[in-house]
Amino acid sequence: MKILLANKFLYRRAGAEVYVLDLARALERAGHQVAFFAMKDSRNIQTPWSKYFVDEIHYDRSDGLLEDVRKVGHMIWSVEAAKKFRALLADFKPDVVHLHNIYHHLSPSIVQEAKRAGIPVVQTLHDFKLICPNYRLFTKGSACERCQVMKYWNAVRYQCLNDSTPASAAVALEMWVHRLLRVYENGVDQFIAPSVFLRDLLLRWGKSPAKMIVINNPIELAAYGGTSTLGEEVVFAGRLAEEKGVWPLLLAAEKLPDIPFLLIGDGPELANIEARIRERKLGNVKLTGFLRGTELTDRLRKARLIVIPSVWYENYPYAALEAAALGKAVVASRIGGIPEIVEDGTTGRLFPPGDVPAMVDAVKNLYQNVGLLEQMGEAAREKVRRENDPQDHLVAVLDIYKQVS
Repeated sequence: MKILLANKFLYRRAGAEVYVLDLARALERAGHQVAFFAMKDSRNIQTPWSKYFVDEIHYDRSDGLLEDVRKVGHMIWSVEAAKKFRALLADFKPDVVHLHNIYHHLSPSIVQEAKRAGIPVVQTLHDFKLICPNYRLFTKGSACERCQVMKYWNAVRYQCLNDSTPASAAVALEMWVHRLLRVYENGVDQFIAPSVFLRDLLLRWGKSPAKMIVINNPIELAAYGGTSTLGEEVVFAGRLAEEKGVWPLLLAAEKLPDIPFLLIGDGPELANIEARIRERKLGNVKLTGFLRGTELTDRLRKARLIVIPSVWYENYPYAALEAAALGKAVVASRIGGIPEIVEDGTTGRLFPPGDVPAMVDAVKNLYQNVGLLEQMGEAAREKVRRENDPQDHLVAVLDIYKQVS
């Protein structure tokens, strides 16, 4: 088959990009042809299809009133993306288009181009953008579902995007236009949800059950082989942002001064975290900054245990999959799709999101029990071996391609 994968970034930026690039490699190994559609970026992988990519655009900064207005128009319906995608379709002639994160930088104008060309469309949902203006279902420090039934004015009322009224108004307008046009509802033939949690959430929000299927994200155990040791550090690896639970984590670390904590990552709360560490003299908390590849894996491999203290609806976090692949027990929030990976009492411990005393107890009790940590790590690795096998995943995705073709 000829498969066209569309995602706004084409480098290993976050979980969605890791998935897209790994899927492309698996498809090519199985003898299929793969093309890409994305935004131009110097960090992208090299591909002959980059001549069709849209020009780079930045939504994380203001470029003046006129340019910002143009960017809002691009976000809602990109004429440039539609034109270039149309040319790519004519050149590559795919059997199926597989969408991923196309919001803002590519826009759903490309969905209409695929439908006009009579090409079936599949979309894997990596976040909540299909129903939430800020894609996180998280506002003002807690999980949020205020925009259900198209109540997108709540995005403006609560300044849900970057605490900015103009930015929040822009994404609210984007959602209204796309919902009124039913771009995704009519244009996508099959949605893939990585977690049961996400599927059930979308069904509760009125999405069609006939178009929704669960296929868990895969992980290649062979890539995480080698020797893992039980070191001393409790490790967090992820974006340093409020929704990731970094503040409850710091409070827990403060109550466990004899246990070393290592925070790997970067994000909007980095400066505030550094200030808190200085103010509270948290000598047991260290920061590494952003790590990737073998450098990241090596630090995780030496962890005592992994902590995922999220206070938002995690979909199907790679952090939990990677921990399991490395044979590490996980202490995590019982929220979103996390319990589908971390089995309480078997592969780790779960606690109510934001509950610092419960997190402290879970970390302290596991930290001191080496035998249980090893047992849970082995169980975690066996669980992902059964449920997240890359070959099983590829077969399931190809089956979807065949069904919609």
